[in-house]
Amino acid sequence: MYEKRKGVRPCYGRVSEKAPAWLLALLEEADGLEIERASNLLSFDVWLTHEKKAQPQLSLFGEAG
Repeated sequence: MYEKRKGVRPCYGRVSEKAPAWLLALLEEADGLEIERASNLLSFDVWLTHEKKAQPQLSLFGEAG
């Protein structure tokens, strides 16, 4: 569905650490998709992007997130 909407295949994906095994297995089947597990997402949240991986922002007092 992502490819149909954006016209390109996603390169990166973020999925919750609490995601069910079947959801993680589906994402792992995708060719060339780099998957990152995140603790701040809900169980069934999946974020996909075709853009370059975001770098953490820096602030004067450390990482801003």
